[in-house]
Amino acid sequence: MTARQPESRDRDLLVDVFDSLLPKVSDHPRAAAHRLHGEPHQGNRLVTPAGVVWVDLESCCAGPREWDFAIFDSTATDDRPDVDRALLHDLRVLNAARFATWQTRLMDRFPDLRELADVHLAFVRTTWAIPRSDR
Repeated sequence: MTARQPESRDRDLLVDVFDSLLPKVSDHPRAAAHRLHGEPHQGNRLVTPAGVVWVDLESCCAGPREWDFAIFDSTATDDRPDVDRALLHDLRVLNAARFATWQTRLMDRFPDLRELADVHLAFVRTTWAIPRSDR
């Protein structure tokens, strides 16, 4: 069984997001400022008597702190005035594009990922509104 390819317009959209946002984020002054978990969702967090322990460290990297916030909804940074909102927005779009790409490629083996891929694609479509022809 071969992996499912995103539809042409979705593939073009994802390529556009990656081509546009990766250089923009890489050139940002905060690009390599912090050590990051990379995917700090609840499934990667264990609460122990000694405190929180993060697991599944395969995505650890260096980058802007906003990357670790990008996986959460907008309320996660409500009390964080030091967060660069524009950078966080770009990282949320980039993160959704990353998830949509990954989930689309794995749907043949894991059909339950279709709904998640659609959610992430919808987020990218509604937040990345500049058509390729307008650039």
